[in-house]
Amino acid sequence: MKTERQRHGPRDDEGRQSLAMPVTEAIRALAHLPPGTRLLEPREPALRALGHALREAPTDENVFKWLVETHPSELASEVVDHELGALVRVVHMYRDPGLRLGRPPAPQDMAVLLNDDVDPIFVAVEEAVAAGDLHSAVTLLRNDPTVREVVIRWSSAGGFVALAAMLDPARDEQAARLTRLLTEDEVRQATERAVAAQIPAVIASSSSVENEQKDSVTIAALDARVWLEKLVIHEGGFSITAGASIPKRTERSSSTVTTVSAMWSGLERVVDDIGFHYMIRTQEDTSPHGSPSDSITITYHCYPAPHPRAAALTATARHFRTYSVKVTTSSQQSPEKTVDVTPALVALHASLHR
Repeated sequence: MKTERQRHGPRDDEGRQSLAMPVTEAIRALAHLPPGTRLLEPREPALRALGHALREAPTDENVFKWLVETHPSELASEVVDHELGALVRVVHMYRDPGLRLGRPPAPQDMAVLLNDDVDPIFVAVEEAVAAGDLHSAVTLLRNDPTVREVVIRWSSAGGFVALAAMLDPARDEQAARLTRLLTEDEVRQATERAVAAQIPAVIASSSSVENEQKDSVTIAALDARVWLEKLVIHEGGFSITAGASIPKRTERSSSTVTTVSAMWSGLERVVDDIGFHYMIRTQEDTSPHGSPSDSITITYHCYPAPHPRAAALTATARHFRTYSVKVTTSSQQSPEKTVDVTPALVALHASLHR
């Protein structure tokens, strides 16, 4: 795989897009991309190190458990770096009058970080975070007792346990300990950030080639239909447009009325007929104006472009999420609401014409 170092520029964690596919599928795709696929090298050292580790991740076991056990240092560093970025954005929001308009006053603790005496320290922290210098940022926060205590309280209240632990002088700050403080969801989010940061955006070009597609699948249990509309091949990727129609059902008995609706989980995996996988980088709702409320059209932007020898692509999804509301007509009880997952393997096939 080819890699490309990202150019320096202002750091923007909030603007960094996540992937439009389950992260476990993204790990599998990362291991089976077409030869020569170009990957980005994030400029943040912590994010880059975790991304490199994930390129070697196993696809046949719990990747989150593997990451905690085999790469605690890379994982802990990325999480602390991400939490520092969140702290910098919050302080910057309260410091900038333009961003502060319409917002409540800064909490007392946060106001401490806006004092003139503290400002030079925090400006240095902000510069270190922007440069990806995690060690200097943490050292600056740790060395000033007032700042340290405020940030620890803010981090603890906000659920940023890794940053709070890193700054607390009374606690063991070893990476293995930090990772044990993280929930599986926090590990999952760090993993997704590290994978997404390596995948370039998919941009339409003047040389894009559109292929109309007609494949569709019916899910009898839900009276639903999923179909493929078109495939557009770009210079550095491709876009798949798929639709789903899932009518609501109303079930009546002598004493209850139950309304059942469902939501399609969307595409989760794209594989070609050679066996190479592709990243579903982003998605957007492209439903036509005025389309029925029980149908949706989504365009998925995938990376990289199909391998030159590939003749077909298969896009799959694995489940629908169903919502039911049961109302008992003979009583004043609150409606009974349930959410279930209905397994339904949907495989849509697209032929490639270039």
